[in-house]
Amino acid sequence: MMGLLLDIRYALRLLAKSPKFTLLVSFILVGSLSISLLAFNYVNTITAKAINIPDGETVTTLKIKGGQPGAGLWMADFQNLIAETEFSQLVQEFATSRSMDAWYSSPTAKGSQSLNGFAVGSQFFDFARSAPVLGRYIHAQDLEKGASDVVVLSYKTWQTVFGGDPAVIGQTITLNKMPHEVIGVAPLGFRFPSWAQVWLADKSLSQQVQKETLRTDLYLRLKPTVTGVQYETFVAAFLNERFSRRLSEIDREQFSEITAALISLPEQNTDGMAWLMHFMNLVALMILSMACINTGNLLLARAMERRKETAIRAALGARQWRIFRQLVCEGTLIILIGSVLATLLAGFLIDFVNTMMHSAFGDKLPFWWQWQMDAQTLCAGLFFLVFTLVFACILPALKATRLDLNDVLRDGTRGALGKKAARNGRILVMMQIGLITTLMLVGGLTTHIITNTKEIVNELALDNLYRSQFSLAEFYHNDHDKIRSVLAATVQKTQADPSWLLFQLRQRLGNVKIQVDAKEEQVDVSFISGQMDNLGYPIIKGRDIALNDDQSSQQVAVVSQSFAKQYFIDEDAALGQFIEVGDEFAKRYQIIGVVTNKGQNSQGLFAPADQFHEVYLSFWQLSNEQLETVFDTLFVNKAELTAAIDAFYDLLYQIDPQLPLPEVFDYNENSNVALRSLTKISEVILAVGSFALVLALIGIYGMTANQVSLGCHEIGLRRAIGAKDTAIIRLFMSKNAKPVFWGMGSALVIYIALSWVINTISNDLIDGSMFIMAGLVTSITLLSVIALAVYLPCKKAVMQEPAQSLRVD
Repeated sequence: MMGLLLDIRYALRLLAKSPKFTLLVSFILVGSLSISLLAFNYVNTITAKAINIPDGETVTTLKIKGGQPGAGLWMADFQNLIAETEFSQLVQEFATSRSMDAWYSSPTAKGSQSLNGFAVGSQFFDFARSAPVLGRYIHAQDLEKGASDVVVLSYKTWQTVFGGDPAVIGQTITLNKMPHEVIGVAPLGFRFPSWAQVWLADKSLSQQVQKETLRTDLYLRLKPTVTGVQYETFVAAFLNERFSRRLSEIDREQFSEITAALISLPEQNTDGMAWLMHFMNLVALMILSMACINTGNLLLARAMERRKETAIRAALGARQWRIFRQLVCEGTLIILIGSVLATLLAGFLIDFVNTMMHSAFGDKLPFWWQWQMDAQTLCAGLFFLVFTLVFACILPALKATRLDLNDVLRDGTRGALGKKAARNGRILVMMQIGLITTLMLVGGLTTHIITNTKEIVNELALDNLYRSQFSLAEFYHNDHDKIRSVLAATVQKTQADPSWLLFQLRQRLGNVKIQVDAKEEQVDVSFISGQMDNLGYPIIKGRDIALNDDQSSQQVAVVSQSFAKQYFIDEDAALGQFIEVGDEFAKRYQIIGVVTNKGQNSQGLFAPADQFHEVYLSFWQLSNEQLETVFDTLFVNKAELTAAIDAFYDLLYQIDPQLPLPEVFDYNENSNVALRSLTKISEVILAVGSFALVLALIGIYGMTANQVSLGCHEIGLRRAIGAKDTAIIRLFMSKNAKPVFWGMGSALVIYIALSWVINTISNDLIDGSMFIMAGLVTSITLLSVIALAVYLPCKKAVMQEPAQSLRVD
């Protein structure tokens, strides 16, 4: 024990005598470990952190794939699902919710305020194990037809919107132009299922829904003896059977077998983002690996500076274990210091990220996404500490103690290392360069893709565009003529009012097979009411769809420019031609217009606009059966933001005061959230890449300087016999050229392969020349900086007098 204390005191004295060395290693460790901890905490919070409600880890939801476009759980299917005997045998408890925008009209403020709303059933809050802090929650009688509309406020909404006034319970507020009684306030932090600000009674749960007009999310806890596979098999079989009955109502070509998967809420909120999360952890691990290489190399070089002292002590009888322990003590102390400082810095950065994320995304983040230093992050920090100790301390110490004493005492510098050690040094340089080049190239590529994606999203965005989704079939008892007249009157009123820049009704069928001159083609088909110009897709030839393109007239279609060019040579030739759509191509539509290609089509953000086609049919020629299902309204009003929502509700009220007011969504909200996310990711990549570059340059400079210092004897001899300084510099730089080019070459191979994969996935929408340009700029920049890091130690070495260089051991 006393020997260990003496070794620790000796290590502290050595560190105190070399403050520059101590600060340099501390900087490397603090920076790399704090970034690794921050990345782990960020990813873990998003992907693995359990929702903070009682038994939150047992909550699962359904992910449904297949069926028809936009597959999900329709309310009609849900009502039949829970009526199945097997459902009650498998499920212990369940709850439902439907996301909606709740527009609150304040009696004292102009316009409306959008609140994240969820329509829920009476079992919802019991399922979430929640009790109100004021009032009560939604009961079964609140769901009955004719019951007064009620609302439950989140704690934050109660505080920020209603000033935390307890008297709000029992008051009537206006949501979506309808009166709602405030019946309760949820506890602080409770916003289940994700980012709720208000909860409303879902009266559709107490009514038998016949048509596919509403989608719902189902949350459940299975019985302890039931496996997820059992439930998934049951739901998939049930939905496939239900859809098979309706195949006559939809295009059979669209149908695919339905699969169901039980996923956790964190998995639901990160669906499609797993690659990004893994990429962030990979970057953090690469930075930590570079830090270990740098730290290990610096500690090894420091040990080599004392190799003659070590050899003399060993010759006098010091055991190798004692020398090894002294080196490990020195490395452990500096790593522990760096780890403590890194943990403190990571805690500060995590708090900053939490503030930044909630400031940028407001109430659109899941309520359990609270970034803070937690037990999992501390455990990860412990793992990183052990990882760093092994690779940056113990292994270099073992290397430093395995020296040939006779060679060291006889030849000093030249005998301390040899060809094997020099080769190991070059391998370390190659690894370092390979890591930083890969990181910078991938970072540059990611930034380029993000920038390109932001430009595409910005190009597609239409200011103040809102979307509403509803059905009038049940309200008008399937009176199809009445439904058509109400919709036509609404459109006519907006067309006569200049404040309405856009008011378009639409119903998307999805990818449907059509036939042109006996040729079949899969295209994206939608029914629209017109106004394509106002939506940003101007008519090139012919005319737009109009109100008089109804069931009494010839069935008409507007096609995309790419469709016209592929089948009719050009736009003029397409006009007047016929296409066949529907089951067995039973309906013939005459082309009356050609519209520009959509910037973003049904195949995805990066699908080429001229390779996937769109066909637009007249909304006024919908069949009675299609008119009974849900359809969309897209509208733009000159009014500012929430005032446009009020104008929409006023418009419907003027048409029919009894008309049910549908939910309204900001059409660009998802795009805006995506843009903010991409911006933050770009900023993080820039910051992390800059630090990684500094870290790599320190390491490359340090390793090169160490190798040059070991060649001081050779440099002195060459200068003594008349070699020019420039020739010596070129010689030593050429010795380091091989690991540089091997490292950069391997990284470029990875970059080229990754670029090819991304270019293929994006269907060549991202210009291939930009991949080449990004790679060239990054490679040339890195090569220049690395060359400078190699040149400076060589230049410094040749500045010494030959006699001084020859004396160096």
